[in-house]
Amino acid sequence: MATQMEFNCFECKGSFRHFFVDGVYSAPIKCQSKKGCKSKTFLPMKDKMKTIFYQRIKVQELDPEGRAPLQMLCELRENLVGKIITGETLMLSGIIKTESYEEKDKKTQGIFTPYMQVNSIKQRKGVEVI
Repeated sequence: MATQMEFNCFECKGSFRHFFVDGVYSAPIKCQSKKGCKSKTFLPMKDKMKTIFYQRIKVQELDPEGRAPLQMLCELRENLVGKIITGETLMLSGIIKTESYEEKDKKTQGIFTPYMQVNSIKQRKGVEVI
């Protein structure tokens, strides 16, 4: 996941670093390298991009008592990536966030998908599933 990238301004030839919120690419809207430069055209310097390890998983609640189990997308970053094995019983804590849902051919507004940005994982041992 990209967290920041350096851009070069076509007009003033200056460079500046632009940060991406939640790893979502967004092009800069104005030059940040020099005061007074009003350029809106920039060259991304892909070799100066900062990335982090990232993994998305889907978790399911345990023992739903006769109904379909609820599921949620979870996002793991940095040192949490690769720490989970399929079928493990876990306790996750984190921040619930939403991301915009858009279809390519249709303009959908106001539709968001919830997910959890996981901060910690606790493996539960000895939990028996019946």
